[in-house]
Amino acid sequence: MNSSLNENVAHNKQRVLILAGGGALGAYQAGAVKALCNILMEQDKKNGEQNRLLFDVIAGTSIGAMNGAVFIRQFLQTGSWKDAANTLIDFWTDPDYGLGSNIDDKITPQLQSWLKDEEWYKEVPGAASKEAARRYYSASYYPFYGARNVYDRLPDRPDFKFFDNTPTDLIKWFIHSDKPLQDSIEHFANIANFPVATEFSKNQPRFLVFSVDVLEGKTVTFDSYEKADDTRKTEYGCYDNECKKYEHVIKYCGVTLEHVMASGTLPEFYDYAKVPMHMQKKNCNSEKVDASSNKAKNMNIRYFWDGGLLSNTPFREVLQAHEDYWVNVQKCDEIPDLEIYLINLHPSKIDDPIPPMDHDGVKSRQNDITFCDRSSHYDENMAHMISNYKDIGSRLKDLADRAISNSNDPQLREEFESILAMHTKDSRRDSCRCEDLLKGRYNLKVYRIERKNDADEVSGKTADLSLKTIRQLIEKGERDATGMFT
Repeated sequence: MNSSLNENVAHNKQRVLILAGGGALGAYQAGAVKALCNILMEQDKKNGEQNRLLFDVIAGTSIGAMNGAVFIRQFLQTGSWKDAANTLIDFWTDPDYGLGSNIDDKITPQLQSWLKDEEWYKEVPGAASKEAARRYYSASYYPFYGARNVYDRLPDRPDFKFFDNTPTDLIKWFIHSDKPLQDSIEHFANIANFPVATEFSKNQPRFLVFSVDVLEGKTVTFDSYEKADDTRKTEYGCYDNECKKYEHVIKYCGVTLEHVMASGTLPEFYDYAKVPMHMQKKNCNSEKVDASSNKAKNMNIRYFWDGGLLSNTPFREVLQAHEDYWVNVQKCDEIPDLEIYLINLHPSKIDDPIPPMDHDGVKSRQNDITFCDRSSHYDENMAHMISNYKDIGSRLKDLADRAISNSNDPQLREEFESILAMHTKDSRRDSCRCEDLLKGRYNLKVYRIERKNDADEVSGKTADLSLKTIRQLIEKGERDATGMFT
């Protein structure tokens, strides 16, 4: 990129949409995204910026990656953020291909007691409400009988290691096929347009997807933008302390459906996601490679699990990807500021004075704490602090440079230059000089939209794909996002 464009870019602000994981709760994101599109488009219109990208970066983990795939693919196809947001709603509610389904008639037997007119449960301390019971039995239904457009249950797997045939569900391994979910994503994201390979120079949004390499135990980022060598690849696992060589390099033509599915591969529920290490450039426009095919078996394969295991809210990973791209690829000393819209599905805190005491409530709270936003506030503070240090360092460098110039002391100049040229242990950069640590300063503003629990919450909420619950989540997401700006 030419230097003049670099100078212009350095003062721009980029909007980032981060979509956390949460299974069926992802419907909340669809409503929130729809509201954000309406609000931000109106803001841009008032500011005379109708031609700018509504979101410069779309990043997601697990169901957030799947929502992101549908959203960005529809935008790239139609050029309309509004149409993309509406398609994301359809992804959850469409009667034929949507993830939600109506199973009211299938769970009626379990709800008989709650469907009686006398509403006895209101007189029993601790008894679930009618709505909570509906959600509970809906969530219990899907893992055993499958969800039409999300997964099919496969035959139970026997224990060939300990040969434990204890007749309990705790021992049985219930594995599922994600083929229905892949088909749903392909329908709404338009598989003909995969992989997602975008470019900043073409004014296209960046797409980031996060998964976990099972053998390495590390979060891995798949990126739709090119690296400095004009290739798209993911590098991780350092051979040495300076990270001049990576142990694992996954080359691809763009973010593929395999990468998206790898981001949402729940351990035990699904088999490992298998991603080929190399997708040759000549195959970029060909059909996807099935990781179980004979062709794939001749490639090196990495095994992946759900990105939410290590980073369900990939805030830190987004910041690092942002800095790496603008410093290493675009070669900018000052990089674009960030305005981040973070949509979380698991509440980090509850307002009740005492925690839940029932078994299901305890499980629900445990799941929320496990997958809530645990670090973005800290990472945000660290980003501000580092940015301030870089600003102070840059000013001190300029001050020292002027003082040395006025002194006309060649020995001071030599010592000053040697300090700037010292090598550091910053493994994220191609160049590791002290002077480089002063580059990459940017400002950061974060808007957090977080789903809150309600009185009818159940522990299986991430599995409740009943259409009634899906519509409730969409409405709640739209309402919460709108309320943040009113």
